[in-house]
Amino acid sequence: MVERGMDADVVGDKGKARSAGDEGSVKNGEEAVWAVIVTKELWTKGICDDDAEDSDDEDDNAMDIKALIHKRAVKQKTRSGDNKMRKTIKSDKKKKKRKASEISTNFPALQLLHDPQSFSEKLYDILNRYDKRFSLDHKILIMQLLSRAVGAHKLTVLGFYTYVMKYLTYHQLRVPSILACLVQSIHDFTPPDAVTPVIRKLAQEFIHPGVGSEVIAAGLNSVREICRRQPWAMEEDLLNDLIEYRKSRDKAVTRGARGLLQLFRDVNPGMLKRRERGKTASMDMAQGRQPAPFGHGEHAAVDIEGLAMLEDHLKALREEEGVVSGDENESDGWDGWDVESNSSDSSSDSGGWVDVESDGDDNIVVSDSDDEADADAKAAKRASVAPEPDRISTLATTKILTPADFAMLNDLRLKAASKAVEAGGGTSAKRKLSELQGAQKSSSSAADEQTAVVGEEDILGPRKKTKADYEERMASIAKGREGREKFGSMKGKKNRETVSSTTNREKKRNKPIMMIMGSQGVRGKKKQSLREKQRRLRAHIDKAKKSYH
Repeated sequence: MVERGMDADVVGDKGKARSAGDEGSVKNGEEAVWAVIVTKELWTKGICDDDAEDSDDEDDNAMDIKALIHKRAVKQKTRSGDNKMRKTIKSDKKKKKRKASEISTNFPALQLLHDPQSFSEKLYDILNRYDKRFSLDHKILIMQLLSRAVGAHKLTVLGFYTYVMKYLTYHQLRVPSILACLVQSIHDFTPPDAVTPVIRKLAQEFIHPGVGSEVIAAGLNSVREICRRQPWAMEEDLLNDLIEYRKSRDKAVTRGARGLLQLFRDVNPGMLKRRERGKTASMDMAQGRQPAPFGHGEHAAVDIEGLAMLEDHLKALREEEGVVSGDENESDGWDGWDVESNSSDSSSDSGGWVDVESDGDDNIVVSDSDDEADADAKAAKRASVAPEPDRISTLATTKILTPADFAMLNDLRLKAASKAVEAGGGTSAKRKLSELQGAQKSSSSAADEQTAVVGEEDILGPRKKTKADYEERMASIAKGREGREKFGSMKGKKNRETVSSTTNREKKRNKPIMMIMGSQGVRGKKKQSLREKQRRLRAHIDKAKKSYH
């Protein structure tokens, strides 16, 4: 917003609330503008970036491709070595490409806001208070900034949805930009009751037979993007009416209606009719798997799944750090360990006596068969892999879990599921592993969708190319003739210094044979004597010899 709106003049300020002698506010405004410019420059150059140190560390740890190629050239040439180097270079390129795609220029700047809720409320207050003073372009700039802040931080500014409803008409200027701002401001924490009137207004103004196909396509795409972020704002009767437009003859309208239908097949197939749910959704509903309403879960929240594994992992990390450090004399680091560890079990029954192991053969275990040992090993492996089902972890009540802890928890769950599959857990373990992997991919894609910027192209969709008028066709013809020779016959003009037409002799060669058969020359050749034919043949041969020599 700063880059595009800083140099532009504010149009539409009609002089209201202006004071001629307000020099202090002008000075403060100039200082604020310069502060924004300096911050933008620092951010562009990477000086004001919080992740600068992390990026430097990643650059240091990055592999040196030139060193790998040099090492491969010095060492012995083998096919396996070439394949390894090729795979390494390919994986490094993928990492760089993924890292470049993850970089977002504007989104991290919004994340650095100190109080985004107050910032958004002030923006809406300015937009609503000075509605008649600002021009439409200025209003849209404020709407874009407000919607980006609300979508990035998942804020709640309910007055914005009632404010924007007055601009939701198909004859409104720059209505695609307004629809994009509306879609950007909706997220999964937005109350459905505040979004339902907006969807109803879009359906009444944009999706009816009295408007063009482009307007209907824009309305369907807007409704689809809104429902992608908050599907519980849609009404069942309205949804069944909107998906009927998939039978339209216009390609953009059909695509928008089919996208809306496919979205609710994945999100909430219960709102669709039975014949429109599809095979996968019908099977899920037959098995009783339906999404819970907004604000409710399928089951009561008792514990975070896999939190016991995270607790054991953190405890093991603390033990390793304590062993490595070797600070046994420091009481501060070991005060809590007696309480956390189950030391009472070992000290209560001892009664002050110390058990000393004998030097005999008590530690030698003799098994009758190898099968028993294998069975015990498999049972121990399953016991180590399978978590305790009835154990409820208290880590959430004693520690504030950070996003890094949740990421570690997901990794531990994936590792446990993969170990269960390797240990022969069966189809249930494989299904659980595939569900975890699919949930991880869907969460990353959902995060990308939340952070992605909605543009006018997403609202308008694919548009049919309109037929060109006479002026456009003539301009296209003239553009195609540029740099090309003039159209016309080139006979007799290719290898000549002066421009001229063909000679009579050249024209005579191209005459049709039926015109020549009745001419005097042809009839005279037929009446020639043998002596005349020999004389002409000898003259032709002599002339041919002279032309070659």
